[in-house]
Parts: sequence; structure tokens; C-alpha cells
Amino acid sequence: MIRLEVAYRYPHRHLIDLVLHIPTNDAPTLRLQLPAWRPGRYELQNFARNIQQISATSETGKSLHLKRIARNTWEVATEGAKQVQLHYNYFAKQLDAGGSWLDERLLYINWINCTFYVEGRIDEPYQVQLQLPESYCISCGLEMPTPKCLQAADFYELVDAPMMASPHLQHRSYRVEGYSANFHIWFYGDCMPDWDKIIADFQKCTKVQLELFGDFPASDFHFQFIIAPWQIYHGVEHRNSTLIVLGPDADFEEQYFYDNMLAIASHELFHFWNVCRIRPQELMPYDLTREVYFPTGFIVEGITTFYGDWMLYKSGVWSFERYLEEVNAQLKKYAHNFGRKTMSLVEASYDLWTDGYSVGIPHRKVSIYNEGALAALLLHLWLLSTTQGKRSLDDVMRRLWQNYKTTGKGYTMEDYKKIVSEVAEQAMDDYFNRYIEATEDLAQAISQLAKAIHCQAETVPAPHAWERRFGMMLEKQAGHMLVTKIIPDSPADKVLAIKDKILSVNELVMQDLSEISLIMERFSTVQLTVNRDERIHRVVLKADGKQYFSYTKLRQRF
Repeated sequence: MIRLEVAYRYPHRHLIDLVLHIPTNDAPTLRLQLPAWRPGRYELQNFARNIQQISATSETGKSLHLKRIARNTWEVATEGAKQVQLHYNYFAKQLDAGGSWLDERLLYINWINCTFYVEGRIDEPYQVQLQLPESYCISCGLEMPTPKCLQAADFYELVDAPMMASPHLQHRSYRVEGYSANFHIWFYGDCMPDWDKIIADFQKCTKVQLELFGDFPASDFHFQFIIAPWQIYHGVEHRNSTLIVLGPDADFEEQYFYDNMLAIASHELFHFWNVCRIRPQELMPYDLTREVYFPTGFIVEGITTFYGDWMLYKSGVWSFERYLEEVNAQLKKYAHNFGRKTMSLVEASYDLWTDGYSVGIPHRKVSIYNEGALAALLLHLWLLSTTQGKRSLDDVMRRLWQNYKTTGKGYTMEDYKKIVSEVAEQAMDDYFNRYIEATEDLAQAISQLAKAIHCQAETVPAPHAWERRFGMMLEKQAGHMLVTKIIPDSPADKVLAIKDKILSVNELVMQDLSEISLIMERFSTVQLTVNRDERIHRVVLKADGKQYFSYTKLRQRF
């Protein structure tokens, strides 16, 4: 067993002190590997940059030669020692759902950030000993055989169980009738939860997800919330827990904050099945040393995003009108992203490892979360329509679960296509060829099938003249009228660039967006003076009679 000691000293420095005790098994050298990425975030990370000091000794305290041989890899000569003790610290000042944090009130660790495994020995069990103040309470999905001691069957289990420790944790638990699992809700931060309401809503949403899949192979599940004092919305799934960071805490009692909390909790709970257990073949098991490309990210995240909101409606926690608000927000986001015309969802799944989590260059890419959710909605509607309501995406997910929950194998794209066709009782090549592997319009297809959920589609025009007539979006930033988005081949696209600062319109200096709106509503041709990269340009905008930035919206049929 590998043993990890975590010390709690000088928390204001944000440096966690760690000692890893590793049996050498009489090997002359040990190669120590820090993960290159973390599950739930499919991009390379650089956790090693947060290590300030690192050294190795034998069990007797003798210094051992330790050398770094790669970005995330060290090698130590054991020199006959029975045990290597790796002494290091980790700078923990990243308060999001994938980071770690240490201050005077909270120790929060994602073990994947700061824990090494021995190459070739990733399956060895780990024990974590926490040197914490007596007043500290611990929230973690790992087994706790004794107070302040955590135990994991292997490295994978350890790094899939983030920990919070603080004297300020708030905790409640609940169960769902017919299931034996205990569901725990933890809050850290300056907030006063309405526990009765939260537990009632979480029970309802949990129940419909349990009923969808039929079983829950875990004895406990932990919703771990950190309520931060700044704006943030971030969650990460784990095998029997989720870590969610939301803020600002000043908005905690607002309805939109509560809705966001429900939505992200529902999303992350659905991941308990979809990706934590129903997993693409390429991720079985996780190779934490390199990029692992896979074409099915739209299943991992898109379907989960769809169900996160759909389950809130099906459980009765959200009204159908509230659910449609989220769908329409997705449709509007989709309409305003012109990368959807150049990149398919399969390509976007691969592209995660390139720049999937950054804004990127204009009109290049799509989101497996946004477009993936709409593709899932489309498939749901398609199945409802073609089977006269007898089957839906629920049946696809149940078959995925039954086929892969105990096999230890992951699914391929072809496996998924086969299951979808089996549920539909017809070939579904048209769906995959047009909307998953190509770039046909998801919104238009959803519009045609909206009646399956008693909705009809309408086109919503853009509210501002500069959007609707000229094809650009503007924001007022630091006193400037800034061009933030341009539709390809629009009038704006012919003469303007993103980040242009509009100084005057028809030689009138603009102080506010409302002033620009009045002129652009009235005139079909306008002269602009813009600051582009600190050079002054004068351009002429000419409306072409087309309407830009409109989007599809669903509304309930009565």
C-alpha cells in the first residue's frame, strides 16, 4: 500500500505539504508519474508547475537521487531502500471544480492535481492520512476507516474522489424510496441553505434519474458545493460524488442562483451513469499520460447536458415553461455560433484536446455541450415521432447502461449507432450523417419535430438594428462601443473586424449604444470611424435587406 501524508501548516501560503511513502519492492529505480490531465476535462494540464519543492529520502532519512525526466515524470534511485519517501509541496490556489485550495478556513484537494503514482503500479491501494485541526469535518467519497484517514483501492479511485475539509461544512442527507443509497449534500461558504426545499427538490430529481436507469451501484453519493464570493459556475463528475463551485455567494438566495444549482447538480448526477460508468472505449481505462482522442464527446457531455435540464422537468422540479427557457437559451446560443457551419460534433469531440475549452478563432468550432444537447433533443424528438411516443432517448440510455455497466468495456461510435437504430427499429444513418458527422441545421430539424413535445417553433428577430440589419454585435466596454461578433458574409463582415472600437457614426461621436441604434434603424448606409489595433479606419456599412441574428424559439402549444 502507498501511503500519503497531508499536513496542514501555514495555510495562508496556500502550500499543501505532502509526503508519499512508497514501498520499493526491491526495484533499483522508481518512476513517479503525475497525471497529464484529469477526467472530466479533456485537455492537457500542467499540475507539475504548482510543485514548489520536491525531494526523496529512504525510510531512514537518507537522501536519494531524484531527477526529473519529463514534464510530469520523476525518477528516483532507491539505493537498496525498502521505502521511498517523496517530500513535496503543492500550491493550492485554484478554487474551481477541477483545482485545489488551501486557506485558513478550507482545505480542498483534487487528488489528481497533486498525487503521484508509480509507473506500472497504478492499481496499488492508497491510504491518505490527514493532519488536520480537531475541529475540521471531512467530505469525501472515499472510505474513511478511521477519523482523518481515507482509503482507496487504487490510484483511479483516489483521484476520482475530491475532498473538502473545514470546520464550516454544512451537511444533510436523504434517500429515495426503493433504493438503498444515501445521498449527501455538503455546503462550504457563506450561505444559509433552505434545507427543506433543497432536499425535496434533490429527492425528486434523483428519483427520476434512478428510475430511468433502474439501479445505482454505489452505497453513497456526495454533492459537494463550494459557494465562492466571486462569479463562477463549474462542476466536475466523479464515480460517487461531484464537486461544484458556484458564486457569487451574495446571490445565493436568488432564484436564478438556485436554478443554476439544480441544473448543474442534475447534470453531474447524470454523469454517475454517463461517462463515470457508461464510457467510450478509448477511455477504458483512463490513460493519464497523454491525450486520448475519442469521437463521442457529444454523447458524454451533450446527452448529459440535455438530461440535466430534462430531468428537472420530468421530476416536476421545473415547470415545462421553465424547461423551455433553457432549451431556447441553447437554441439562441447555437444560432449565434457560426462555427456550426464548419465543424461537426464528431470533429468537435476530437477538438477538445486542441482548444475545446477556449473561445478560439472566429467561426471555427462548436461546443459538444451546447450543440451536443440540441443533437440529443433532436434524437429524443425523432424517436418519439417515429415510434408514436413508444420509445425515446430514455430507451437508448437504458440499453447503453444494460450493455456496458458490468462488462468493463467501453462503447464505440458504431455501438452507439447500432443501439439507436435498434431503439428506432429502423436505420438511423440519416440522423448521424446529417447532424453528427456533418453540419446540417439542428434548429431547423428540431422545429419540424417540436410537436412531439407539444411545442411549435417561431423565429425571433434580433432586437437591435446593428444586429438585425448589419450582422454585428456590439458591447459598451470601458467607454468604447466594441464589435464583439460578426456574421460571415454580412454587411459588417465586409468592412469591420472583431474588437473594432466604433468612434463615430455618420461623423457623430457615439456615447451610448442607444444612439447607434437610432441611426442604424433609420439609415441603410452609415459611415463609421473605428479604432482598429490603434489605427483609425473609415468604413461604410450598407444594409443588404437580409435579417441577421434571428433564432428559433420553441413555445408550448395550447
